[in-house]
Amino acid sequence: MESVQRLKTAAQERLNLELQNKEQIESEIDFADNSDEKQGLEYRLNSILSTIDEIKNEIKQRASMEKKFSQAVAEIEKKKNSVTKTIKKNVESKPELAKLAKTAQEKLSSASKKFESAKKRELSVSTRLSKIKSSIPKAKPKKKVAKPKTRKVKAKTKKKKTRR
Repeated sequence: MESVQRLKTAAQERLNLELQNKEQIESEIDFADNSDEKQGLEYRLNSILSTIDEIKNEIKQRASMEKKFSQAVAEIEKKKNSVTKTIKKNVESKPELAKLAKTAQEKLSSASKKFESAKKRELSVSTRLSKIKSSIPKAKPKKKVAKPKTRKVKAKTKKKKTRR
């Protein structure tokens, strides 16, 4: 609604400027010396007149949009008031509904508090877990460097000579 009013105001300001330009061109036409100069000024005057017409149409469109918006807002307000009255009547005539609404609101606030508490605990646990994960590599014992294995040489057994 406000944006339509701003656009309408801006269009009105442009219209005022174009009207001033029109008056200036008309006075210049009256004092023009030759026909070429008059013809150029008349051409400018015609373009200004067409711009003025366009701006007037724009203002009309904005006014109709503003009217439609205000009607829509009024209709919504009317429906809102009707619904509010109906709710008040029902609440007054049925106190159980009021109690139910109150208990539902209390349960909602309790659940939201519990949710916030659980969210804080989760955040705390996740930060502790990340700290622990970052300290794990530091706490691991260093692996011993494996020495290259040397090959064991088997002792050769001497063959016994058998006598024949």
